Amino acid sequence: MHETEIPSIVANTHPEQEDCSTELCYALASSLAVAKRLTWEQTPWLFPGIHGRANWHIHGDIYRFLPAHVRRSLRPESLAQALYFGEARAEDDPPNTHLRLYVVFPHLSRPVVHLKDFINIWHDAIVAPAFNQAWEDSDLVDLYPNSKSKSALFLHDTMAHRAIGILKHLENGRRHALSEHWPAFHDPKDEQGREGRFSDKRAEILDEAWKSIKGMLKDNPLLPKGEFEDPILLIVDQSRVDMNADMSPQQKYQAIGRNWDRWIDSRYLVRGSFKVIVETTLGEKFKLVRGQLGGVEKKRKVEAYVGGAVKRARLAKIEEDQEEMVNYDEKCMMSGALQQVVVD
Repeated sequence: MHETEIPSIVANTHPEQEDCSTELCYALASSLAVAKRLTWEQTPWLFPGIHGRANWHIHGDIYRFLPAHVRRSLRPESLAQALYFGEARAEDDPPNTHLRLYVVFPHLSRPVVHLKDFINIWHDAIVAPAFNQAWEDSDLVDLYPNSKSKSALFLHDTMAHRAIGILKHLENGRRHALSEHWPAFHDPKDEQGREGRFSDKRAEILDEAWKSIKGMLKDNPLLPKGEFEDPILLIVDQSRVDMNADMSPQQKYQAIGRNWDRWIDSRYLVRGSFKVIVETTLGEKFKLVRGQLGGVEKKRKVEAYVGGAVKRARLAKIEEDQEEMVNYDEKCMMSGALQQVVVD
């Protein structure tokens, strides 16, 4: 038989199985005000940066939204070394179940989240004073005169952990995370039990805090010059969401967007940066006929950029284990299985 006469692997096949889901959505934010509720993660070394296929997708996409001098510095390592800032969740929600906010330092060439000096400066000299001052200026929290410390003129009902306790956590190798939702503040709830009366005020507070953080990072004498300037605020969701395969791209995109609406203020998203990576599995159902295989299952996984007009198809099986994701780029290079397709 001539090679050209060998039957195609899809000859006389009728795919009956189609699974559709997403395990990666992301967007760029212009401010911390993007989070309707925010919990600050204070032990970021316990959480890895952005690795594997998430790194590949995000790095290859977000650069076009960035200024030229930032694009030149941004590398995959920048995302792998990203600092996990916190979750867009309320205080009474379970941890590690919501959208994550990362701070990416595009000019940074080394991991720092496990360094004592950096943690000390980040907590005590940058984030804590930025947030405390923003809330003190808001008139929405009760303040008490603080006669014991010159570094904090007022105390709230809830204050951020000081770095000294967090550093002991790091030194002792403790594995449980420390997070804080501060200060103790809640909007009055309406008849349906919903908050939101002070949403605009809360957004102003978070926006003020983010501006302060960026200002303190620029030319900070406590930090290496230039490494921490131009921070990028990135939102990432890697939770699995199953979808109806019959839904149109617009319907899938809007379904995920409505889910994000619960926690994210769209006014502070970078326009056009919200992306949903959709994975579809196609193939024939597995059958047994008289002890033999009645059909050979052929599958392929298609990852689609629903947020734009480009879909990227990978003709290789992607390992779902988080540990294997770290080696994803290397596996793709070895398999040579990357292909781009353009859809209308």
